[in-house]
Amino acid sequence: MVIKEKNKILVANISVSHFFLVSLKERFGEITMFSIDKKFKKHKGHYVFQCLLVSVCLSILFSMLNMVFEIALVAALGATTFIIFTGPFKELSRPRYIIGGYCIGTLVGLVGVYLFRITSAVHLFPILSAFSVGVSMFLMVVLDYEHPPAAGVALGLMMNGGHLHSVAVAFIGIVFLLILRRLLSKFLIDLL
Repeated sequence: MVIKEKNKILVANISVSHFFLVSLKERFGEITMFSIDKKFKKHKGHYVFQCLLVSVCLSILFSMLNMVFEIALVAALGATTFIIFTGPFKELSRPRYIIGGYCIGTLVGLVGVYLFRITSAVHLFPILSAFSVGVSMFLMVVLDYEHPPAAGVALGLMMNGGHLHSVAVAFIGIVFLLILRRLLSKFLIDLL
């Protein structure tokens, strides 16, 4: 008797799971855990070239600017590099969004550091850091300068105390990457 009830429950669970997967498949297409981009077979050379280019460019940039210890800014530049070189002709990789986003992230980060310094309240630091990301995001969306990694710049400036050297490094980095993308644009394709 107990076995029959367990089997009924198992059958019911399998039916619900099957229904759920079928409805997901109908809604979103085939669901796979691992797949290779359809464009990869046709553009293997571009994929390899653009990813190696990013690695070489960031190695040169990080070495020249000695920015290994600017962890949050390095992470933001890494994400920006991904956007620039995987979608060089996409809307979000245009200089307007990247430079505008970095300006907003920098401004908000420096204001956050200033507020922390005038209050000297250590317990406010996590709150100000979190709000630096939220306010950056809000201003980028409202002012139409959306660049997600730039919110990380605000956080990075909060974390390192808002050193102007960090600001200069971030802007030198994005200008370097945008110039490089412009110079190599005829060799790049949108990988996204």
